[in-house]
Amino acid sequence: MGRGEEFDLPEMSEEIEALISDTPPPEAETAELYRLLKKDAALSAYGANQGEQVYDPRTEGMVTPVRTQRSNTCWAFSSLAAGEASLVYKGLRDPAVLDLSEAQLSWFFYHPVTDPLGNTAGDGNRNISGMDNLAVGSNTIFSTFALAGWIGAAQEAAAPFEGLGPETVYPDELAYADAAHLQNAYWINFKDVDAVNVIKQMIRKYGAVAINFYWSYRYYNSDSYAYYFPLDSTQANNHSAAIVGWDDTFSKEKFHQSCRPGQDGAWIVKNSYGTGWGDGGYFYLSYEDSAVNSQNTSANRARAYVFDFEPGDNYDYNYQYDGSAGAFNATNSKSPLTRIDSKSSIANVFTVKEKSGLRTELLQAVSFALFDTAVSYSIQIYRNPADAANPTSGTPELLVPVTGSTSYAGYYTVPLDIPVTLEAGETFSVVITLEKESGEPVNFFVDKSYQNGNWVSFRNEVEKGQSFRLLDGQWEDLAAHGMTARIKAFTSAGDFVMPERVVLYDVQQDLNGEYYVTLWTDEVYTLQAAVYPAAAEQSLQWETSDASVVKVDSGGVLTPAGAGTAVVTARPLHGTGVSVSCNVTVRQKAAGIALSDSYLELRVGESVALSADLIPAEAFSEDILWSVAGQAVLVDDAGVVEAVEEGTAEVRAYLRSDENVFAVCQVLVKEDKAEPETEQEFETEEEEELKGKIDSGNPENGADKRETGVIEANGAGELRRVRSPETSDGSAGEIFVWILTLLFGFWLLKGRRNM
Repeated sequence: MGRGEEFDLPEMSEEIEALISDTPPPEAETAELYRLLKKDAALSAYGANQGEQVYDPRTEGMVTPVRTQRSNTCWAFSSLAAGEASLVYKGLRDPAVLDLSEAQLSWFFYHPVTDPLGNTAGDGNRNISGMDNLAVGSNTIFSTFALAGWIGAAQEAAAPFEGLGPETVYPDELAYADAAHLQNAYWINFKDVDAVNVIKQMIRKYGAVAINFYWSYRYYNSDSYAYYFPLDSTQANNHSAAIVGWDDTFSKEKFHQSCRPGQDGAWIVKNSYGTGWGDGGYFYLSYEDSAVNSQNTSANRARAYVFDFEPGDNYDYNYQYDGSAGAFNATNSKSPLTRIDSKSSIANVFTVKEKSGLRTELLQAVSFALFDTAVSYSIQIYRNPADAANPTSGTPELLVPVTGSTSYAGYYTVPLDIPVTLEAGETFSVVITLEKESGEPVNFFVDKSYQNGNWVSFRNEVEKGQSFRLLDGQWEDLAAHGMTARIKAFTSAGDFVMPERVVLYDVQQDLNGEYYVTLWTDEVYTLQAAVYPAAAEQSLQWETSDASVVKVDSGGVLTPAGAGTAVVTARPLHGTGVSVSCNVTVRQKAAGIALSDSYLELRVGESVALSADLIPAEAFSEDILWSVAGQAVLVDDAGVVEAVEEGTAEVRAYLRSDENVFAVCQVLVKEDKAEPETEQEFETEEEEELKGKIDSGNPENGADKRETGVIEANGAGELRRVRSPETSDGSAGEIFVWILTLLFGFWLLKGRRNM
């Protein structure tokens, strides 16, 4: 049997309702649930029920053997049964031989040992019940944080359960001799939207979920191995087991005749009473049982727990300050101490411990625990914070922060895409920014000294400068409240030559020694770098300060994207605090030239200044040259065109850097000859047309109209029009007058020539 739980957890439906203005129909609410679930990579494949009515892993050999508990150790058996299942379903272990030690977890839960790095000194769980450690029990919430601290799970052979008794004493070195590590833990309320379907899919992916429920033989039918305790939100749970499958067709008639559910269907549950009990150690729990009933109004009693394990050699070291397994948040769910505003942050600062013969190690993953649902996160690592009160005052080590989302409340481990190399003696901070789509505050788990009931107390010793939260834009040291955020950092041992500097070669440097490169928008360039000393790993990671100006790939290849200036930085792949930067200026090459005039008419001796603008307007300003084709004009370097003789010419403006980018202006130069004062210019196009007709001897203008004009000869022997008569209707008299006028003009002209 195990201790009942006393904690309330937020439901996923509360988060959904916060994101939807009106109460949606069930279909919309379910769709919103899966949208949130799919933001979490661990749950991204989840969707609508596939309609699998029966799933029994026993038929596929996908379960580890049934174990036999003693006293109140069921919590350890159910937690490890779920963890073993995850290793099997991920193909990491053979179920026939996998056996993790419930004895190690049970004993060290109440016999705290400082972690190997010395960061949890003074922390731990204490049995204050007066009963022996096996009798006092625990629950799956507390086992989550014990397992996260690497108190468990060792191989069964290291600490056989048969040898465990009230007087057993294990050596300290066994506390962290783990064959498996907890990677993630998801806590799911059966009251959540579509919870039964979600839990079924959790089982299909992770193999099992642990549950806590109320057990009494009066509700058990030993003939059909069926159990059903009617809905009772006031009844505390007293046992724990693992659901491994389901049967929608399991008849309601198979339950105890004095107490039967209203519908068919049951969960297939792996118990810890040995193979001689029940159906080979299994029983069938009604879908309507109080502990798995969506109508149970006690938020702490209808929940399932996924324990996602990985092999114990995934990481070598666990940097942590939360050495007890308490859940202070759960018993103080309204406390503002464990809450931050959406888009705010929590952080822990660690110092790299020097190990025998080891100077460097790789930071490969970080973890955190949230008392909330559907939260997005962003993780950054800072090396050697300069201000002990500000965890972000160091050098950011991740070129791009690691981002993702959580689904349910629980514990999450996030691997870093690119590990960070750390050296003994350095400090580093893990800063996690949290956000909810609803904009509501985010509740995070902490470790804090407190007493739970009259059976267990939790102790957390925290020092100043270890754990923080960002509150109203200022970092608050959680030591002021005796708390530490449940943030951990996982590293692996390494023997690396630490990079001391990174240099670029074949790149120009300015007077200050800074590297710089200037590129056109259509020019691709590769930065070449070297890491010193030469024995250090040469792999680099590249970043740009502005991808809208220039992009850079993993090989240092620069691809311009737009005009401007950006800084491109290269760092050693595993991050050591050294880097090299290059200022990259991208110039927009002109695509064309726009002239102030494309056609000019000039008199000999006249001049006009042409202006030229580059296209587009943001094009880099560069030299424009001028040339002319033809003898009629001259052009200078400023674009001033001078007419020198009658004729035509073509003035061309072009780029010094590319003569194929040009524009032209056509120029017509007329003779510079003053007109006589008595001469009257033609004032309209119609008048010019009339003059042309006169010169050609064809005065007709149109099919039914003619224009007439008075023509006279000037002293130079030229004809000019002096007036425009009214339009004629073409009568014979008018034609006669017109002919006489014309003859008189010719006679007068001839007479003058003979003089």
